Amino acid sequence: MKKTNFKKVLIWLALMSIASTTFAIQANTDLILSKISQNWKNVVISIDIDNPSNQNITSVQSWLEFDKNKIDCKSINTDDSAFDFVVPWESNISWNIIKIWRSSLSWDVADSKINVAKINCEIIKDWWEIRFHDYQTDWWKVSVMVFENWFPVNTLKWEPKSLKFETPKIEKTEIKQNNIQLQVETNYIERPTWLKIDTEIWSATLAWNKVQWAKQYYIYYWKTSWRYLQRRLVPDINIYKLWGLQTWEQYFFAITAVWNWNIESDYSNEEAVIIWKKMTSTSPLSKISQVQKITETSQNVVYKNKNNFINKNIQNKKIAKNAQTWPTETLIFALIISFAIWIFIYRKKYI
Repeated sequence: MKKTNFKKVLIWLALMSIASTTFAIQANTDLILSKISQNWKNVVISIDIDNPSNQNITSVQSWLEFDKNKIDCKSINTDDSAFDFVVPWESNISWNIIKIWRSSLSWDVADSKINVAKINCEIIKDWWEIRFHDYQTDWWKVSVMVFENWFPVNTLKWEPKSLKFETPKIEKTEIKQNNIQLQVETNYIERPTWLKIDTEIWSATLAWNKVQWAKQYYIYYWKTSWRYLQRRLVPDINIYKLWGLQTWEQYFFAITAVWNWNIESDYSNEEAVIIWKKMTSTSPLSKISQVQKITETSQNVVYKNKNNFINKNIQNKKIAKNAQTWPTETLIFALIISFAIWIFIYRKKYI
């Protein structure tokens, strides 16, 4: 009896040793949260598996939690996910918990970086956090599973990190401009506003309100809203002609301001236009002030001198003044002619 129990203990220890060795070898994956795009109102968050040893991942369970007073997650997007099976009751958002459990029927998802899902959220506060919910090594709410000899193994090497966003602290720096001592906030810069767009063949002309202290601007653009694959750095101007766009395609645009040390503002409002379709702009450039006359070059657009507008106003005022004095001068001239005719008649009659 004792020998039988002893054999069982040995077998159990051997199995545990194999399992622990397997776990030690396999435990090198991680779950990564990252921002794909963000503006002052919305953010898209990606959940990815970091799989450096290219293991065959069979399933992933990633529960997340958030504070609804700071950020409100609305939907789950799995269009780009490498996993082809979704557990129906665990692909939803329940109050402040995001439940995602996906698996591969073929057990052959072995890329070094694997997309699980994307979360679309609305930003309520300037600082927020999304973290993994109730991580435990022996519980599957947060896990990346492989099968080793038909035995499921959680390969997460540690608790995945949360994703945080905090508004940078504002520090004021003394600078001199035109011999005037000024204090400028170096860790925060105002975002551009009132973005306007017009279009011609293969191009779009953008105008926006300039930001005080900005040295340059980034123009972000692409064919998907708030997911910009292209950007263009432009100097301290507020109107620019962007070439090389595909005709009849809709593009989305946003602007950021850049100050010293590459401090970049938040995105401006996003606007869109179909290239070479005049009436498709969501914010037409024709609405900006007539003072902003522009001359196009191959790469940018320059304002004409506003003095032309001022001189024109002065000339208009002179014309208006002359128009007001014209009736008086005509009356005097008529009186002089009448008096001369009267003298001529009088002399002819009595002399």
